[in-house]
Amino acid sequence: MNHSADSIDISNSIILRPSKRKIILMLVGSLILALNGFSLYSKDGMINIIGLEITYHHLSYFIITFFGFCFASLVIMAMPNAAYLQLDVNGFEYCTWFHKSRLSWNDVSEFGVYHIDVLPMIGFKYSTNSPRKPKISGPMSSLLSGWEGSLPDTYGQDPVKLAELMNILML
Repeated sequence: MNHSADSIDISNSIILRPSKRKIILMLVGSLILALNGFSLYSKDGMINIIGLEITYHHLSYFIITFFGFCFASLVIMAMPNAAYLQLDVNGFEYCTWFHKSRLSWNDVSEFGVYHIDVLPMIGFKYSTNSPRKPKISGPMSSLLSGWEGSLPDTYGQDPVKLAELMNILML
């Protein structure tokens, strides 16, 4: 991505949303796994999980509940305006579960990519003079990932290109 700040037109704003394909795949997977829990309900016997003897009946409750909550949370995330990243001339706003967070470009000094296992995440470092710089969570995040904050999603974009774009817009 070879852009200068002058060559990118964001006179209004750019709004990026999570990948619908990814949400649909996770919805289907959660539903299949939750429904699979029902097949264990009628099974007799015990299973040993990490040294614990659990009945198939109780295991089915756990599986149905866990993947049922996953399914419900994904339905919420698929709703309009439940999750997005908005880039404009003043900064960026990201929203997850209808909770919005807005930072100006002056609040951030750098964007980059880090990985949690194989999952790429976009991290950012706060400017030293930013009033939004977290006192506790920023240093803790920095110890774990090297970044003081992060976006909750890559919004269907290549994470490296999105971090580059945000670095350019910040200038």
